[in-house]
Amino acid sequence: AKMDYFETPARDSGESSRLAGRSVEAWFTNDELDSLVAIGDARNHYVPPRKAGRTAESNTAQGDSITVFFKQRKIDRARVEGRAQGEYRLPVDPADTSAVRKEVVSYDATRIHFAVPKSEIVLDQNAHLVYPDLELTWRRVEYDVERQTLIASGDPDLTDRGDRVTGHLMTYDMESRVGTIYKAATAYERGLYHGEKLHFTRDDKGRATKVEAASVVFTRRNLRGEDGKTFRIGARGDLAMIRKNALAATPPAERGELAKPDLVDLAKLDSSLKFDIRYA
Repeated sequence: AKMDYFETPARDSGESSRLAGRSVEAWFTNDELDSLVAIGDARNHYVPPRKAGRTAESNTAQGDSITVFFKQRKIDRARVEGRAQGEYRLPVDPADTSAVRKEVVSYDATRIHFAVPKSEIVLDQNAHLVYPDLELTWRRVEYDVERQTLIASGDPDLTDRGDRVTGHLMTYDMESRVGTIYKAATAYERGLYHGEKLHFTRDDKGRATKVEAASVVFTRRNLRGEDGKTFRIGARGDLAMIRKNALAATPPAERGELAKPDLVDLAKLDSSLKFDIRYA
């Protein structure tokens, strides 16, 4: 059985929803649609309104049963139970073919709740999420679809590009891949650890080559120019066109009351200061 359902108006926006299962029931209260219930190999495919300049966003959820609740003739929330799992495809630039393939979030849990007005997906009990090189397991997660952020609670265990981090409560920004682990007090990917011992490994020159904190090892990133040698950045594009655009560019106009320059000659403050001034 299959059933297509829409909010009003929806067809002109590109929004669509299809609920399927071995059986699909519609329940009414006071002559208004109250809920839809799909039982047996239940599946719901939702496509929100299309965003200009982005690929189609979609979310497909499936489980033993799916219930969609309505409020004032609008989709309010949904619940997936029994072998609950889903796949969310993020909207991306259609020209970025790599992102079209990779920007997919797969998730599963004992129960999955969708809070439609808040654009939130809640994975409850035995939750598991996979997103490109990131894998996260925990008891419960609240995933904000619009902001691309999640809050995981119940001893979350995160593996990101081979690095594993555990804690008590975790917040994570999936776009920037920066998060914070509480109780372990870890600002992940930034290398900042509060309340933990940091173990540095240094080379024969005394320069740190890696640091370990809470069993996570951060290796030093080699940056060109650290050895004092000048490095060059290659031009990205036609030099003639870059030069033409640069000559035609003008500084932005400054408006309002501007502060007067208050410059200080550092050389006069401390004769021991050494300067390395380069043209850029």
